Amino acid sequence: MIDKSYESGKYSYATLVLDTNLIYTSVYIHVSSNEFYKEVSLEGSNDNKSWKTIIENEKLFRDYRDASAHYHRNKIMFEPVFV
Repeated sequence: MIDKSYESGKYSYATLVLDTNLIYTSVYIHVSSNEFYKEVSLEGSNDNKSWKTIIENEKLFRDYRDASAHYHRNKIMFEPVFV
């Protein structure tokens, strides 16, 4: 990760540097909060200036009540992206 930003109630972002010469089709987002629900969009760039939308409005959530009652969706799948 090369940078990140977060403002409560607003957008947050993280910029990652990925291995080159690989094809990506998914990403996992780790959420530490017990209650979390967000719509996520992924964008990609080869020069950190011009950005392409990879996928928009994917719903991620986590509802953790106890070890036997929890639900989550933290994997975003998309069409192959070559980096």
